[in-house]
Amino acid sequence: MKSELLSLSKLFSEVILRIPDYQRGYAWTESQLEDFWNDIEQLEDGKSHYTGVLTLEEVSEHTLSNWEDDAWIIDHKNYRPYYVVDGQQRLTTAMILIQAILERLPSTGALNYTNYDEIRRKFIFESRDGGISRSYLFGYEKDNPSYEYLKTSIFMETSDTHSLTERTIYTKNLAKAKTYFSTRLSDLAVKQLEVVYKKLTQYFLFNIYVITNDIDVFVVFETLNNRGKQLSHLELLKNRLIFLSTKLSDPPSERSKLRSTINEC
Repeated sequence: MKSELLSLSKLFSEVILRIPDYQRGYAWTESQLEDFWNDIEQLEDGKSHYTGVLTLEEVSEHTLSNWEDDAWIIDHKNYRPYYVVDGQQRLTTAMILIQAILERLPSTGALNYTNYDEIRRKFIFESRDGGISRSYLFGYEKDNPSYEYLKTSIFMETSDTHSLTERTIYTKNLAKAKTYFSTRLSDLAVKQLEVVYKKLTQYFLFNIYVITNDIDVFVVFETLNNRGKQLSHLELLKNRLIFLSTKLSDPPSERSKLRSTINEC
């Protein structure tokens, strides 16, 4: 495996990310969305936030032969295609928030000196032939009901099939996430939107792992989701208390004593 720590801005640099068919759909509910939003609000200026692991798999040449809509951007612009093996919930949430931020801007607007169209091309899609043909930089595989829903109801793009979008529990979760963030952003001025956008795209760091061909991706997926023992409530509490102790303004010696006390307890 190859690994590195990247912001969203650096991750979305000439890549195409797809959620494979063996993954479940978008499962986060309001509780997880609130945690994600609180992480943004509580992030101090100049600090980075560890968002978690994002495990990717390089897409095989055989599979790429079916990606007709993306062939041009892979062949002619050298974009690298990856499957998202783990971390899709966090990544999808970040993409929904970026879209919600864009919808608070006029099409002539800008965030941190980056205009609306540049942000769309960075995170949502690249286009050719005057915008007629588009390659989406993040999404589901086409046979997944969430593919069309993400494109039309979340990214607000036109459907290629013009068929009725299938509704599932996962598409409902996508809709609820967008509503949640749209509500959170509704009262923010442009300067405040810029702060949220900057934190999300530059200071939320993903630990990127790229699986090499000698590792079975399905074994990786099973191990990540079914193996090992979950942290206990006490272990989670200890970690949280130690984290909070680092935020105190007390002298380092006092904070060190508090940390020792937490560990002893």
